[in-house]
Amino acid sequence: MEKGGLTINSIRTKLIILIITVLILGLGGMSFLNYQKTRQILIANLEESVISLARSSGNEVSLWLDARKGEMALLSSHQAIVAGRQEDALPVLKAELQRNRVYETLFVADERGDYFITSGSPGNIADRDYFKLVMATGQVTVSDPIVSKATGKAVVVVAAPINRKGTVGGVIGGTVLLEGLAQRVSAIRVGKTGYAYMAQGDGTFIAHPNADLVLKYNPLKDSGADSRMVEAARRMTGGEAGAARYVFDGVDKYVGFAPVSGVNWFLAVTAPVEELSAQISSLPVTSSVTALAFIIVTGIFSAVIMARMTGGLRRVSEGAARISGGDLTGGEINIGTRDELGQLARAFNSMLASLREMAGHLQEKSRVLSVSSEELSASAENVTAGASETASTVSQVASTVQQVTASVQQIADASAKAADYAEEGSRGIQRITRQMEVIQKASAASGEVIDGLNDSAAKISQIVELITQIAEQ
Repeated sequence: MEKGGLTINSIRTKLIILIITVLILGLGGMSFLNYQKTRQILIANLEESVISLARSSGNEVSLWLDARKGEMALLSSHQAIVAGRQEDALPVLKAELQRNRVYETLFVADERGDYFITSGSPGNIADRDYFKLVMATGQVTVSDPIVSKATGKAVVVVAAPINRKGTVGGVIGGTVLLEGLAQRVSAIRVGKTGYAYMAQGDGTFIAHPNADLVLKYNPLKDSGADSRMVEAARRMTGGEAGAARYVFDGVDKYVGFAPVSGVNWFLAVTAPVEELSAQISSLPVTSSVTALAFIIVTGIFSAVIMARMTGGLRRVSEGAARISGGDLTGGEINIGTRDELGQLARAFNSMLASLREMAGHLQEKSRVLSVSSEELSASAENVTAGASETASTVSQVASTVQQVTASVQQIADASAKAADYAEEGSRGIQRITRQMEVIQKASAASGEVIDGLNDSAAKISQIVELITQIAEQ
């Protein structure tokens, strides 16, 4: 281990790596979960915001139409209009047209549908749906976009009943150019490129930034339309408010839609997913940068803390290394904490003190042992001298034994010869005995000679016995 340094095998490095790994896994998992949850919330908020925008925009259109309805209702009560005379009513209509530039034309029709108008020739509107509705219900109404019989332009008619003697005696109406209504709707913007559009009850577009689609495009009748757009159109025409995602003109879009109150129309606001989800797309980067910054700060903070914590461990390790090398001169390790590291330092200091005490005892024992060794050495010298004398004595004893052995060998040889002599003497005695027996038989008179010979034979027998005992020894 390098003193004070970071190495792959140091506890500080391992702890830092462990902490950073846990942080990466923990923060990564938490960031992912937060991203998913935040993404869901943002998408829900996004959908809610486009729905809210569609509702608010639809309400604006509805309020604008309500204002037009109020204007027609007020105008229908004018005395000249109620009277129904063209020469009296037409100046009133023209004056109103000058005052209110919202309308293209104003007209009055009788109960048969015959009308006079501020511009163009008279005509008949008995075939118009709005005329039939007003005459049948007596209510102010707004027509779906139609082509004006007087001007040939696409218009929306705001029509109100003319009450004469308690009955609906005719209709007063004003035409609003569809182009103007489309401009009002197109003024609604969503993000950078998002826009609003409006469609009537059957799904046909009646207001759109692309004029080529107005009164010409209906997603419900387009076989090539995205199925999700068709489904969204079905929901719109059903009077539902909501949000959807579909592809239109090759662009992936979000759309929010809501019905326009008072008419059978719906208004939709749409914008590219890329724009609306820009905040969502930045979430992973933001989360990653935040997590990385937190990991770096935590890593640095952990490194500082680990350096302080492992500094004591390093000093204990270095002290243990000195002790293993036989060096007990190192000082005590001072760590003021009461945690495990402080306990380890105090235990190390206690061990060092014990080792020093043991070393002192060992030195004293070594001194005593040295003195005893000198005494044992002197005793060994004396023993060596005694051993030398003993060896000399043993040598002499060995020499004596050799001499005794030689004497015994000579005695053995002599005994063997004596045994031969005794055997030979025994045979001679036996011959003498036989001769004596012969002599005894031959001469009884020679008793004295025989007694002398018997004495001699007895003596010889004792000699032979003695020789035999010597030979046996």
